[in-house]
Order: sequence, then structure tokens, then C-alpha cells
Amino acid sequence: MIAIAAASLHGANYRLIIKVIPDTIPPREKVFITGDHDKLGNWDPNEVPLHKQKDGTWQRTIRFKQGTLIEYKITRGSWHTERVDSTGLEFANEKLKINKDTTIAISVYDWRDTFRRKGITKLSKKRLQNKAGVIELYDGWKYHPGDDADWAKPDFADEKWISIDSRMLEDTYKKLNWPGIGWFRLHLEIDSTLWQHPLSLTMNQPGASEVYLNGYLVYRFGQVAKNSKDEIALIDQNPKPFLFANKTRQVLAVRYSNHSANYINEIGGNPGFLCRIINLNQHIEGRAQEIRLFTTYQMIFTIIPIVLSFLHFMLFLFNPRARENIYYAFCMLGFAGLSFGIFQLPFTTDFYESIWYNYTVFISINTALLFGLLTAYTNSYEHIPKQFYLFLAGAIIFIGLALTFPGMQIFNYFMVFLIISALELLRLIFKSTMHGQISSWLTGIGFILLMISIGYQILIDTDVVDPIGGNNIVYVYGVLALSIVMSINLARDFAKMDEKITDQQREAREREIEKRLLQVDNRRKSQELEEARQLQLALLPDKLPDVPSVEMAVSMRTATEVGGDYYDFHVAGDGTLSVAIGDATGHGMKAGNMVIAIKSLFSTLPKDLPVVDFFNRCSRIIKGMNLKQLYMCLSLLRIRNQNMMVSSAGMPPILHYRSNDGYIGEIVLKGLPLGAVNSFEYQERQITLSSGDTFLLMTDGLPELFNERDEILDYPALRTAFEEVAGKTPHEIVSHLNALADQWRGRRALGDDMTLLVLKIK
Repeated sequence: MIAIAAASLHGANYRLIIKVIPDTIPPREKVFITGDHDKLGNWDPNEVPLHKQKDGTWQRTIRFKQGTLIEYKITRGSWHTERVDSTGLEFANEKLKINKDTTIAISVYDWRDTFRRKGITKLSKKRLQNKAGVIELYDGWKYHPGDDADWAKPDFADEKWISIDSRMLEDTYKKLNWPGIGWFRLHLEIDSTLWQHPLSLTMNQPGASEVYLNGYLVYRFGQVAKNSKDEIALIDQNPKPFLFANKTRQVLAVRYSNHSANYINEIGGNPGFLCRIINLNQHIEGRAQEIRLFTTYQMIFTIIPIVLSFLHFMLFLFNPRARENIYYAFCMLGFAGLSFGIFQLPFTTDFYESIWYNYTVFISINTALLFGLLTAYTNSYEHIPKQFYLFLAGAIIFIGLALTFPGMQIFNYFMVFLIISALELLRLIFKSTMHGQISSWLTGIGFILLMISIGYQILIDTDVVDPIGGNNIVYVYGVLALSIVMSINLARDFAKMDEKITDQQREAREREIEKRLLQVDNRRKSQELEEARQLQLALLPDKLPDVPSVEMAVSMRTATEVGGDYYDFHVAGDGTLSVAIGDATGHGMKAGNMVIAIKSLFSTLPKDLPVVDFFNRCSRIIKGMNLKQLYMCLSLLRIRNQNMMVSSAGMPPILHYRSNDGYIGEIVLKGLPLGAVNSFEYQERQITLSSGDTFLLMTDGLPELFNERDEILDYPALRTAFEEVAGKTPHEIVSHLNALADQWRGRRALGDDMTLLVLKIK
């Protein structure tokens, strides 16, 4: 790359002229620049195209503020087509600080998808870094139809197999005559920098696969079968750790079946698979962040419309003449389905399930649109106008086409339909304004904001426009705006009702009486809560057990008078130490009652009962108590001699400090909280203990602690803090973590109970 600086100045903004000189480019394709800035598409490879010049080069001018530091790459619109060097290696991110008008000239030797790799794929730590920690393995595969276990062997002769793109793109699939099952082999040249380097493997697939490395089965994704009846397709986006052996030449073999390939090809999907090699730590962190983000979005933007729907449904029951309430209730249900479907997609494990979620989203959009129009019409017309039935027919047609012909491209037509609907709402706003109908005018404004946000969301999803500030999910704010507007209307209606109240003195006296009664009731409740708190504290161990082989320390802080956290110990006659730590849902009186119940079960149930049986028996008893939405998360450890058995029912990971190598690991055991179901196959893990090993058990109060700026402490920071003092005594570790909590939250009160329990093997 050659950088040439020009001398002209333009105030605080400078021109960056990108000039790309490709040796070759496929017909009818474009060149793109992508990078870490809004003007560079925020790493979307299909956002910022360059313009072809008469001399065959590609060029674009972008202005940046002085001092802007950018990172960028050159592609042809996807990460499968990025620029590579003469050896086929993807370039690292180019960096440039803008301090003057600058022209960069970039020569392109070849592209990733057109580079001929001579039958072998090279992997190295440098390539992994250049690819931002993710390498897609889609080209260079050898394919053979049928099924033979010998094809997994690394020394099998596959020279006569055909070369193929594993995704089985449309043109490839038509020529393939795919029989439903086949084998794929990829010859790898592994640089020593990737030997024993922690990596993660993912398979993006609509079928099922078995992945073999050097002849050994690494992972199964679903159940591969020779017929559709026995096949179980699976989409698993969670990290799958693996290591490359200490040798250069290695073979990755995939046994793959997809007996629905024709259907998937017809609806515009790729019937094959895309294998990715990802930096393990990066994959774990990214997946956890994705789950937290989408779970939060799903809860917030699904619950809000459901609550509003229920509220307006109840208003309709009390006043059936106000039909706009029932229409608005169904409108909000449509938006609840829309939010749930979109934010559920990252959690789906089945290709067809994801298709049905897309159908749910499409049906929900039309439901919200139709009942939104009905709401607006009700405020402007005495009877539903005839034009509504045109919109109803249009929605039915679009839904029918989407369900009957899933591969049909109807997006552009549906966009026109949405625009016409928005214009109709604008007409209703104008009509309401002319007639002085403030309520209808406000409702129309809310629906217009919503339609704008949905249209903008569609434009973002189809790469037509860039998201503002890098936020790719914007339609939910339109839902929020509509909710606010409707709330304003509700407040206005209640204000009108309030104007009818004339006896202000009597109302004031009644409020004063209610206030005094409330004060008396609050004093009574405070006394009851204090008594309950004393009872709960009395249930906890008054001292730690004296166990020769284990040193321990514990700390509990409650968010209210009665907490939902719990810990307990038991030492059996043979020296077996049982340690329990739990967290009831919520806090207050109900959580305290759950603590009392679990304490009783821990004390009375046989101590030699297997952990899984103990959990399931507790679940059945708690569920039989009919506590409704009240559950108990619990971790249970049993230590005997140099062995520890641990199981968990919905608790946070346990941090494990290994004294022999100083490594901090996580013990993650997934399981439903106690009381959720009658029976569950809880996971168990047995750990061989060494002197100096330290375990940190906790409830979610500390990792989910917020500071005064509404920032969460989170698990990475907690793990770092534990690593700083893991070699010290349990009391010092607990003191250090409590000090961290106090420093982090500042003057902010505890939002949840916080319990820490540290065990150190002597």
C-alpha cells in the first residue's frame, strides 16, 4: 500500500481518497471498503462500495474529522471475498490516522474466493488474527456421495473426489445430484503457532453432521442418518472447544446428511454447511454477550407490549363501547410476537424452527399493522371505513404468499404496502387535526413513529442504510414511542374523569385517612419483616464446621430485611463435607419462606442421598407447595478425602483456582432451578482435589451488582479480582471481594442479596 499526502486543508475535516487497483475481478461484481467507523460500515463488508473508474480502478472519497484513527479492509462485499496476498493469506486490518488530506492506493493481487490454494488450506495464528479471530472453511473441500467410515481416516486417498464449496451454493447444488448423505474432507496445513491453541468449532448447517479430526470423532451436531426419518438436524451456536495436534498435515472430515436439501434450496437457503474455526475465548465471550443482550431485549420489548395489551383489554371489558382499546390490545400482541420472534432466533437449534420464527415475525407485523389501523380508524370514524378491507386483503395476500411460496421475493412489494399504510395514517392525522380530535392526532403520531422505525429497521437489515451509532435494532424504539403516546392518551382520559370530581375537601380528607392507615400498616409490616429476618438468620449456621482438610469463609448481605440467599453445611460420620449455597427468586418475605423450606429439606432428607435425587426430591416437594413463580437455585458440593462431587440447579459458575498451575477455571453446570419441574437430569462433575485448590461459590448478587452509572460488574471483572487473591486465605478472599463490591456500587444500595462462600483445600 502506498500513501500519498496532499497539502490542501479543509478546516477540521479531511478527505480520504481510497483507490483500489485489482489485478482481476469477477464480472458484474464491485469492490467495497469496510472498517471500524460508521462511514466505513462498522465492519459490514457490504455497506460502503467503491466506484469503478474508466482506468479500471475503484475509488471513493470519504471525509473524516482530524485525528480520526480508522481500521479497514478491502472486500468484494463479503468476508468470503476479502483481499489476500500472494500466498492466499488474508491481510491484517490496515490502520490510518487522518491528520491531512490523504490518498491511499491499494493493489489487490487476488481475492480469497478466487485464490487457488493447490488442494490444501493453510491455518496459522497470524491468519486467525488477520481474520479477527474467525476463519470460515468453505472452499477446498473434497466431496464424495454415500457413506463409508473409512473416509474419516487421515491417510485415505481422496484425489479422485471432486472439489466443492461445502455450502453447496445454488449453482453447485444443481449439478451435484445430492443423495441426502455424503462425506467432505479438507486437507489442512497447520502452523506450529496453532498447535494445542484453544479453539472453537462451529457448524452453520440446516442438516446434521459428524466432525472428525485426523480420524477421531470431535463433535456430533445432531444425528446423521441415511434417511429423513432418523435424521435429527441441529444448529448449535455455543462454543465447542478443540485442539490441533502437534503436526503440520492434518485432515478434517465431515460426515453430513441433509434430506431436506431440495426444500432448502427452493426457499433460497444453502443446503450445505459452513465450518468456522474461532478463537475459543473470543467465542465464549461473544456468545455470552449475545445471549445477555438478546435475552434483555426479548424480555423488555416483549413484556411491555403484553402489559399494555392486558391493560387495554381490561379497559375494554370495563367499557366495551371503547372499541379502540380491544384493537390496541391486539396491536400490542402483534408487536409482542414480533419482538419475541426476532430475539428468539439466536437461541434456535433447528433450521425449520428458525423458519417458523420468521413466519411468526411476518404474521406479527401484519397483525400489528391491521389492528393499529383499526385503532386509528375508531378514533376518526363512527364505523370502519371500506378502505380498511383493502389493507386487510393485502395483509392476507402477503401472509399467504409467504407461507405458500417461502422462496418468493416479496420484500419490495411488502415495503410498498408499509409505505401506503404510513400514508394512510398521515391522512388520518390530518383529518383528526382538522376536526380538533387531539386524542386521534396523538395516536396517529405514535403509529407514524412506529412505522418509520420499522421501515428503518428493514432498510438496515437489507443493507440499504447504515445504523446510527452502530445500533442494529431500532424498531423496538418505535414500539416504545407508540406506548408512550398511548399512555399520554390514557393519562388525558383519566384527567378528564378527574375533572368531574367536585368534592375536593372530602377527597383530601380521604387521602389523609388513607395515608395514616398506610403508615400504621407499614410499621406493622416492618415489624413482621424484622421478625422474619431474625428467623431466617437463625436458620443459617451459627458457625462454620471444623473440617481438618478444608478451610472456609462465608459472607452474606441481604438487599431487604428478608433475603433470598442461603448457605448450609453438614459433616457426616465418615468425614464427608456437604456444602450448599442457594438463591431464591426475588427477595423479601416470599424468598425468606423458600429459604425456610430448603433449610428444612437439607436438614431432614438423608445425607447419603445422591445429589441428583436430592435435587429432584426437593423440586417435587417445592412444586407441591404451589408457590407459583417461586423457585430455588442451589449448588451442592460433597467433599470426601481428595474428591469433590458438585452439581448445580441454576446457580452461577463456580470459580476454581488450581494451585498446581495457577489456572482459574469455571465449573459451569446447567440445570433448572428447584421447583420448576418435577424431574430433571441434573449434571454432576467429579473433581480430584489438590492441596491449595480454592473454590469460589456465589449467588448472582455480586456479578450482577450495578454502580451509580448503571454499569454492571459482571463475571470477567469478578474473575480478575478472584485471580488477584486466589492464593490467599478464604477470609482474605471474601474481604477482598466485599471491598470490591463496596467500591463498585458506591452509594448505590444493594439491588439483590449477595452471598460469597470460599473453600480452600489444605
